[in-house]
Amino acid sequence: MVGKKIGIQSTGIILLKALLAKNKIDEKAVTIVPIGADMTPLMTGQVDAVTGWLTNTSALKVLGAERVDMALWDTGVKLYALPYYATTKTLQAHGDVLAGFVRASAKGWHWADKNRDQAVDILVKEYPNLDRADERVAADVMLAYSFGDAARAAGWGTMDPAIWQEQIALYSDLGQFTAKTPKVDDVITLDVLKATQAARLKA
Repeated sequence: MVGKKIGIQSTGIILLKALLAKNKIDEKAVTIVPIGADMTPLMTGQVDAVTGWLTNTSALKVLGAERVDMALWDTGVKLYALPYYATTKTLQAHGDVLAGFVRASAKGWHWADKNRDQAVDILVKEYPNLDRADERVAADVMLAYSFGDAARAAGWGTMDPAIWQEQIALYSDLGQFTAKTPKVDDVITLDVLKATQAARLKA
């Protein structure tokens, strides 16, 4: 990436900075070009690489089948796909409700994994502006993230606190915390996952 022009979506700048920092590449060694979600600048030579989401299959179509993908995870920036967030107050007062939600979510994701065509039909019926063919491809990509090796072994939604700690340290190095740097226990709890492990494993 050194000496290259990197096209980004404005919301992806911190992820690109994380990738560069993790791989000890000076930000000044690349040229960052805001391009939005349109991948065309890569095809016209305005940029040498673009950032985006592999689930955005409609935008990626312009790049054709010969594109080369590099996932953040493979560069050392390990982020979990689709995390759910709750406040400390909600966790303390309504942990049982959250556990029920996670059990239901695991069941839903499992069903979608086993019934991909029907799941996409439901999605497109709810959002008719979506392209069914593109969403069917996106479903395979999304479900590969949702059911990776760790999830298949230990249940849907499995997380490793060490992964979270690694990212906290990286974002601290990038100056993303205006006050103190949080500890991993300030950010993540495994209580709900532990309470739902049997259901998540079954799913």
